[in-house]
Amino acid sequence: MDKLPLPCRSAPGFLVNRILMPYLTEAMLAAQEGVPLAVIDKVATDFGMPMGPIELADTVGLDVCLHVGRILAQAFGRPAPEAVADLVASGRLGRKSGAGLYTWQDGKAAKPRRPAMRRTISRIA
Repeated sequence: MDKLPLPCRSAPGFLVNRILMPYLTEAMLAAQEGVPLAVIDKVATDFGMPMGPIELADTVGLDVCLHVGRILAQAFGRPAPEAVADLVASGRLGRKSGAGLYTWQDGKAAKPRRPAMRRTISRIA
């Protein structure tokens, strides 16, 4: 690679989590405010992301997102993605359980063709 590692101090969260979790958390906060899940994902993919943050959270696993989000929230005084806590408690973990924020069929998120204005986190839990 012809690169040297960059020394850094120990801190909560890997680099990926420090960048990823605020992105996912903001998506969850938007959903809590009433922005439809599929709209959040569409805006992200229209921007150029390979996958929207809602689908990505389901792919990572809502249990993992909740756990990492709580750790980073405590360490950095940021909001945690508590909106998914009820889904996790009920076993809706995302892709690995077949249902989370979306329902999963054949390894793919079943999203509405036209995003419904009513499909938000508060209406899923």
